[in-house]
Amino acid sequence: SIASYFAGVASFEKKNYLQSSRFFLNYKSNENVGELDELANFYRALNLVRLGYKRPALKALNQFKEKYTNSHFYPEVIYQISLLNYGFNNAKEALKSLNKLTVFHSDKDLKIRSHILKGKVFTSLNRYPEAEAEFLKAKNFSDSDESNYYNDALCLLVKASGQQYRWSDSLYYYEQLMANNPSQCQKVRAAAYVMISMEQMDKIDQGINALEQSLFEFKEPYLYDVCHESINVYLSYLRKKHTSESVNSRIKNLFSESNDENPLIELWAFVGLEFLENSKLKNNSEIKVYYQNIVERFEFDSLSNRSLVKIADYFFKIDPQTSINCYRKIISRGNSEYILVSLLRLHKLYTQKNLNELIKSTEQELHYAASVYGDVFFNLLLKMKKNCLNGLWIPKKNQILIQIILVKFSDV
Repeated sequence: SIASYFAGVASFEKKNYLQSSRFFLNYKSNENVGELDELANFYRALNLVRLGYKRPALKALNQFKEKYTNSHFYPEVIYQISLLNYGFNNAKEALKSLNKLTVFHSDKDLKIRSHILKGKVFTSLNRYPEAEAEFLKAKNFSDSDESNYYNDALCLLVKASGQQYRWSDSLYYYEQLMANNPSQCQKVRAAAYVMISMEQMDKIDQGINALEQSLFEFKEPYLYDVCHESINVYLSYLRKKHTSESVNSRIKNLFSESNDENPLIELWAFVGLEFLENSKLKNNSEIKVYYQNIVERFEFDSLSNRSLVKIADYFFKIDPQTSINCYRKIISRGNSEYILVSLLRLHKLYTQKNLNELIKSTEQELHYAASVYGDVFFNLLLKMKKNCLNGLWIPKKNQILIQIILVKFSDV
């Protein structure tokens, strides 16, 4: 019993959260080690958070909060509850929890994280001045050599000041950030956030070039997922500034300069595809060839989830097996943002083929996803009121399936 506890802690420290969870499930207290129960429950809840099992995590955290009201870990638990509620788009509940933290003498790290999260919550509520105030507090609590929090706060200040039409302040924060050795992710996000200010100050070409350079320096897999928000900003300004021919030529040059680095090549390939698909002079034959070349060029294992969704959607009617392969690959990665889309579309494909066993197993997977991902899954279902998911019609059988899931979800 006590061995399971210490093995669970060791696995947690090594970031092996699944293994840690298994050890803590095996841990059962007795008279000699009962004092470890509080820690075991705390680690068990944090493991669920790290694994992305949002609904079980929220339940475990709330149970801890009720049982251990005087715990040293109580403020951290409140923060984690707030973070989950923010992820569920439940901003008001997140804010209520964060306000409870003001009565605690939290350590510096938690104070900074709380200010950053509170600023994000205010941003989601369109309360931009209050968001900026929280980001400033996070920046001031951080030391400039504590670059992660300090730079995160600066990055968010770039966005918050721009949202209040203070272009020069946004640019000022951006220049501060770039002078403080930001991470590649921070560079890309900030370059996108500052674009509106660059436009207002007649520096849009400089802004576009800075974002392109930041993307070239980003050495991570699945860039198309990580940078999609920034890519949307990038494409919108390219369309404003340049002709279709000029944009096409620019993207082809960027593609050729990617030095055979798969994540970067994928990124520019799909940037080019998005531009073609949203062009006023849309050419379906050209788009068809483009998709075929992508399928031949890339291994599905190397592609981002967004890329796989686009491929699967395109081949849904003309090559269902390619779509099935893409959806299954996405589901195997366990990302809650894409699981719903993939499972529902798989269900439709299996229904069209009368594959009853696969239909049944997919329905079981949908129920499991609802129980694990909780309100994230629930909110995605609610967005489908118009009977349409990114342009894909959902048949009546799927509507009934959704209702079944919602009923089961309420009982989980």
